[in-house]
This record gives sequence, C-alpha cells and structure tokens, in this order.
Amino acid sequence: MPAGFFTPSTVQDVPQIGGLVGCAACGLYKQCLSPKMEATGEGQKGILAIAEAPGSEEDERNKQLVGKIGQYLRRKLLQRGIDLDVDCRKINAINCRPPENRKPTDSEINCCRSRVWAEIEKMKPRAILLLGGSAIKSFLGRRWKKDLGTISKWRGWTIPDRDTGAWVFPMFHPSYIERSADNPAVEKIFDMDLDRFAASYNDDFPQFAPEENRIEILYSERELYQRLQMLLEFPQEIAIDFETTGLKPHAPGHKIVTCAFAFGTGAAIAFPTPSGRTREMLKKVFTDEKIAKVAHNLQFENNWSSVSLDTEIKGWAWDTMLMSHVLDNRQGVTGLKFQAYVNFGRVDYDSHLEKYIHRAPEKKKKGGNALNLIESAPLEEVLLYNGMDAIFTMELKQKQRAHLQKQRFLNRK
Repeated sequence: MPAGFFTPSTVQDVPQIGGLVGCAACGLYKQCLSPKMEATGEGQKGILAIAEAPGSEEDERNKQLVGKIGQYLRRKLLQRGIDLDVDCRKINAINCRPPENRKPTDSEINCCRSRVWAEIEKMKPRAILLLGGSAIKSFLGRRWKKDLGTISKWRGWTIPDRDTGAWVFPMFHPSYIERSADNPAVEKIFDMDLDRFAASYNDDFPQFAPEENRIEILYSERELYQRLQMLLEFPQEIAIDFETTGLKPHAPGHKIVTCAFAFGTGAAIAFPTPSGRTREMLKKVFTDEKIAKVAHNLQFENNWSSVSLDTEIKGWAWDTMLMSHVLDNRQGVTGLKFQAYVNFGRVDYDSHLEKYIHRAPEKKKKGGNALNLIESAPLEEVLLYNGMDAIFTMELKQKQRAHLQKQRFLNRK
C-alpha cells in the first residue's frame, strides 16, 4: 500500500453497540462538557500528537493536553525546540472525557478511531507521536492483526509507517512518568525517546519499492536449475526462507512447500520445492560454504532442510532473529513481522494466509508436528509471501550490520 493511501477498512471500525454504529455508539458524548473534541494546534512542523483522552481540565476548556500532564509535556518538548501548540496538532485516542478520568476501553477506542484517522488523512503529518497504549491501539489496532502487547513493546522505535507516509514515535504517556516518580529510570527512558523524536522527526521519509514487485516467481524447474547453477558459479550471500506444512518436520507427510532466496540487491526469487536433478542442485547450493546464508531463526530452516531434504545447510553467516534479540531483548520484538513494520513500515502482509499457515486441524493431537493447510492456499500468494519474508530478512540483516558497524562492533570490511 503506497504512502498516504487510505481505505475505509484501514481507518474505521463499525462496532455494534446497543443498536448504534460508529462514533456515537460508546455514549461518552452524553456525559462530558466537550463532546467529540476536535483536534487543536497549528501543526506548523507537521507533527501530530495522539494522546489518550481528555481530563477534567481539557474537558472544561475543550482543548487537549492543557492540564498538569500536558504542561509537563509542553516543557519537555520546548527543551527540544518544539512548541506543542504551534508546531503540533493534538488529538486523543478518544475525544470525549471518560467518567472519573478512567482508562478508555477498547470498544471506546474502536468507536473513535475513525475520527483520529480522519485527522491523519486531513493533516497528512510528517511525524506522529503516539503517547501511551491507548494511542497505540487507536493507530494500529485496526491494521495490526497480531497481539499488540503493551506500550513497553513499542516505545523507542522510529517507524516509517507506509500507510501514512509519516515517521511514528511511540512512547510512554507523560502521566505514566508522573505515576512512576519513585523510579527515575522511567523519566530517563522518556527523555531518551523524546531526544530520538526531536532528532529524527524531520528526516526525509524513505522511498520503499513494493516488495511484491521485486519477487521473481520461478515455476519452471529448468529455469530454476539454471539460476541455481549460476549461483554456484558466482556465489553471493542469500537470505533463505521456507514455507512448510507445519512447525516441526518430523511427522509423516511434512514437507517444504516453497522456498525463497533474497539477494543483497533487494530482489528475490521464490519457487515450489523442486524434484529430481533440480532438487539435487538446490541441495548443492545449501551445502556450498562459499554461499553465505542468512535466515530469521536459522534453526527452523536448518531443521527442515536436514529432515525434508536430508541436507544440513552450511555457510550460515547471520541469524536476524538472534541479532534482533541481541540489539533489543524486550519480549515480543524479535518476530519478523514486527521487525518488518518497525524497520520498514510494512504493517501487514500475511493475514490473508493466516487461515492456512496457522490452522492445524490435528494440533491438539500432534502439537508442533501437526500439518497445517498451506497446500490448500493459492500457490502464487504463498510464493509472494515467502519472497517477502526473504526480502525483509535480507534487508533486516543489512540494517543490523550497518548499526553494528556504526557502533564499531564489527569490522567495516
């Protein structure tokens, strides 16, 4: 999806609550002084700040972030040359004050999401500041098909969100800093995230060539044989990714359905697992140590190749999942889909295949050895998905390596 492209399914939920649909369904507008509070602020620097909900003072003045917590954020931003009212637009995840300032419910956030996204579409911000978990749910809850987790998982990333064409900066809500006054480390983390935001929000937004357009699907085993032969003659680093019939390869009936290689050029090939002499050529590629191999959790590819192809892969050079853990050991951040979003802005490219890849009718009986339904999925879609996994693995490896070189942990050669 190109930057700046919006569809109703991207930005809206239509929850059914008490027979009502949309914004008014939660009923909060009946209980506050400033219902459906409009966004405020001039936004001269193209920054949109999304907070949680109006407090009592905000409700009285019909303006976001004017109470004690808002003043704290104002001071913090001014220290970094950013005026919250002049340089930013402000909106909340829900725009009617909840009773007694309680935390917004997921249903309320869903009802108000269309208002938040209407502001994003209208403003087309350069940068989006997500303050707290409710802002994360508002911004990502419709698009992120997996477990969102807490703000602790998301804070600290500088995300090039392709759907909005904006840099996205999740961080703690400033009210959490106040509640954590007895733990000075929390404010230090908040200051670090604000420093990152101030240093990066005005950076040029990267241009992403759609990954689908960089994948060559090879159905012909003859053509694949020639490509593998060329790879053996002119070795280069490849990122390997398999799509398989399950998590573990040991039960009868399991196999590698498709395979993809991504190259340092940003391109990839994807192909059904071959037979005959082409299969033997593939095994030669896997055992040639002159061809450096990269994977996201290489143990998975190595186990499947060892069992399904009777070939242990040699020449492993990098495991992007392991390196993701080395660089950031928070829970829930090492998966390839999470890394593809926070590093390359691609929020979802696999949900259409979830019902095939992660559905295993015999899972209770066979556990990790259960067969999934991937062979029932449209083959071209599986191959494209496989190729995208390989591309993101290679690009993540390159980014990780560049980071380590910058930090002088690796030789630059």
